[in-house]
Amino acid sequence: MTETEFRLLQSGAGDPAFNLALDEVLLLGSRRTLRFYEWDPPGLSLGYFQQLEEGVLGEFRQQGMRVVRRPTGGGAIAHIHELTFSVTDDLGAGVFGPSVPEGYERIHRVFCRALGDLEVDATPREEHCLQSDLAEASWLCFYKSSPVDLAASGRKLLGSAERRLGNRVLHHGSLPLGANPVTGEATHCSAEAGRPVSFQEVAERVAVRFAEEYAVRLVPQDPDPQEIHQAHELARCKYERIDWTRRSRPG
Repeated sequence: MTETEFRLLQSGAGDPAFNLALDEVLLLGSRRTLRFYEWDPPGLSLGYFQQLEEGVLGEFRQQGMRVVRRPTGGGAIAHIHELTFSVTDDLGAGVFGPSVPEGYERIHRVFCRALGDLEVDATPREEHCLQSDLAEASWLCFYKSSPVDLAASGRKLLGSAERRLGNRVLHHGSLPLGANPVTGEATHCSAEAGRPVSFQEVAERVAVRFAEEYAVRLVPQDPDPQEIHQAHELARCKYERIDWTRRSRPG
């Protein structure tokens, strides 16, 4: 692939542990990748340093959700009816520079434009106070916002997180497409558009706007067999393990 090309991966609906493991495999690799995926079964992902009481986590497990810990920071996310995305690239290659906030701003600008194409009016929160931030469960990502997060109708719409490892960067995030029973005070694309918004149409518009923003050509691909094998192994020895999920400061 040339320097102006990006792999476009749509890996379908995956197990929560596999989803996070594949993102880490892509981070540890050397390829430039934009990936869209879903969660099956639904998962509750904890931030890298987050610690929650076992009783709270047990409630989610009783609802059929897999509890996993992300390789990135931030609050917990209940991954239900959403498009999850990840971007991996070398630092300084075009997407990510030394300024972390600038990377967030540029990626979120892609989503603002893509959602605008679907008649969803999303903007950075900036210094505004969101209605969803007033919810009691502030340990949930969608009930706690930062100025670079995207909002619509005074409520949080998109949140993302980043991990930098050497010269590599992983940026991934969550965009609710429909109502999420765990974070009902936040908003979602279908509510803002006034009609059902599908995974595929959002993925298509984000891909177009991403290619424009970064002046790259997206090459649709599946994860290769080696990446899939590595992700399954990493899920088994790390993301499926209860000792990883329970740690408050993972190594």
